[in-house]
Amino acid sequence: PATVLGIVAIALAVALVLTMQQLGNRSALDNARVSALAVAKTYSVEIAGYDYRHLDADFGVVLANSTPSFRRSFTQSSNALKSTLTKYRARASAKVVSAGLVSASTSQAVALVFLDQSVMNSAQKSPTTDRSQVEITLDYSGGKWLIDQVTLV
Repeated sequence: PATVLGIVAIALAVALVLTMQQLGNRSALDNARVSALAVAKTYSVEIAGYDYRHLDADFGVVLANSTPSFRRSFTQSSNALKSTLTKYRARASAKVVSAGLVSASTSQAVALVFLDQSVMNSAQKSPTTDRSQVEITLDYSGGKWLIDQVTLV
């Protein structure tokens, strides 16, 4: 009887540990989903917003929150745009209309973000509003989510 009770106790302990581990994994995934979606919204607004008077600072925020590969591609494209944005005194602000996760794990997430972007420049008399959808891929690295890819869809 003592041996049987010992085996049952060990089996129960193993079952308890496995259940606790599953709950911990589920909680980590839930936390990752919530934080990734919040960050995707913030980063999308930062990418879509700029002001010709402080482009380096605006673009610097995006670069600081990017993986090395996205940092390289964003640097190339933003450098190519700087003179045009400055020449036409371009400004843009964006707000999130809606957003959701396409997929998520504790190390990577893909979100679809719907934005309204208000654009103003010296070539137009009044601001225009552009509606766009952005798919943003985030990698979790160094304790935070980083932009790894952005695709206009």
